[in-house]
Amino acid sequence: MSDKKITALTALTAVDNSDVLAIVDDPAGTPVTKKVTADVLGEYMSVNTHVVNAINSSVSALGTPIDETIVEAKGDLIVATADATPARLAVGSTDGYVLTVDASETAGVKWAVIPTPTITWESDQNLLANAVFS
Repeated sequence: MSDKKITALTALTAVDNSDVLAIVDDPAGTPVTKKVTADVLGEYMSVNTHVVNAINSSVSALGTPIDETIVEAKGDLIVATADATPARLAVGSTDGYVLTVDASETAGVKWAVIPTPTITWESDQNLLANAVFS
């Protein structure tokens, strides 16, 4: 057989489960010729077809992945501008800013300064008059 091209070999017209296919296994750089019967090969292919179909089905169920190039810099966030519409929210350019909800923004959020609480002081008399002592 070594003196014939594969295309010159006689075609197999029907498969018998005892038909043998020669394969070369090369686990560690040392080729070893082995055989596999048609029924074992068919079983292997059937199992793997089911596995491949299950994987493809699971991947399809995940939907479209978000392209990693959407983020460009350390700290960038992925936000939604609409249903199933991801967009990049660039990292804030000012240290100390926080992510704040803002419905007027396209993404519904923005970077903003932390608001300073307003402290009001009441007069001493007001405090004493309204104080409760037990």
